[in-house]
Amino acid sequence: MVQNIDMILLTCEALHFSILHKIVAYTPEINSMPYPYITSLQIFQIRHSNQLRLLNIAHPIFLKEIIDLTYIIRDILIKDNLIITIKKFLLLNSEEVYLLNDSEYGVFIRRFQFLFRYHFDSRAIGVKYYKDDNQIRQVALMNLYILYLLTNQNGYEHFFSYLKDYKLYCQLT
Repeated sequence: MVQNIDMILLTCEALHFSILHKIVAYTPEINSMPYPYITSLQIFQIRHSNQLRLLNIAHPIFLKEIIDLTYIIRDILIKDNLIITIKKFLLLNSEEVYLLNDSEYGVFIRRFQFLFRYHFDSRAIGVKYYKDDNQIRQVALMNLYILYLLTNQNGYEHFFSYLKDYKLYCQLT
């Protein structure tokens, strides 16, 4: 589960670099709490508990943190209209145009590939797949689709199914 939420955060970060700041600074419409829903330390602990990372540290992660983080990500995607960008990437890619001339898509893919290779261990992923740009692009697009599903009705159900059941290293082998 932690591996997949880290991958979702990586996708969000590639989509919009300031999203992690927005997650930490998030306050709901009706602010019933004077403190943040989730702290930068909690995000750090969630992300670095991923065994695929170069530097991983075991931390206890509570389901409440994952639920809060999921709710915040969904709200930010909708409020900042990032879902429109996600839909654009998914629709154009499904037409097999591969968006070669779309600089926004190209920037997203390059960011994702950079962040993926910077944060994840090539031995944990598999060197063959770690170096393959097409495999990494497929992972990025799959995560965009999961983010798209999250913003739809019953999105939480699909999202938590992905978090629970999907194994990146099985997909790449």
